[in-house]
Amino acid sequence: IIDVGAKRTGLIIYSGQTIYFTTSIPVCNNSLIQTLSLALGITQEKAREIKIKVGLDASHPDGKIFEALRPPLVEMVGKIKVAIDFYHSHCLAMRTAGEKISKILLCGGGAAMTGLAGFLSSEMNLPVTIGNPWTKIFPNMTEEILKPPFNESSAYTFFVCRKRIFRF
Repeated sequence: IIDVGAKRTGLIIYSGQTIYFTTSIPVCNNSLIQTLSLALGITQEKAREIKIKVGLDASHPDGKIFEALRPPLVEMVGKIKVAIDFYHSHCLAMRTAGEKISKILLCGGGAAMTGLAGFLSSEMNLPVTIGNPWTKIFPNMTEEILKPPFNESSAYTFFVCRKRIFRF
């Protein structure tokens, strides 16, 4: 699980019902917004809006947005890879029936950034899906029905709260 929050990005590696490794990464929503604000010379509020709407869309006419966000996200990916390597070399070695990481679940307010899941998937060479907080609450509903009736960013944040409360 990669939880892109306002002040930090959390990485949680789990298998079954057990958490094996957690770490925090300093690249977060606030730092990405600040990077974009400084690179484009705009307010942080405008940078927040652009980050969500345009995000990592490399085909957007203003390629400066992708280019501004790429370095901190590459840094984030590097730190995630180091954590995964640590897990594979230390945690899996201690378990007899260890599992390699096969997918990434993205959540937190930062999960709403356009193109982030695709970027991480490409850089990590793993499938990345955005967590839907409603799937375990309403397991028999279709994906279309489960779309939140409110701001998607709130849904990603709700996912994190639900995850911490119910410990799925």
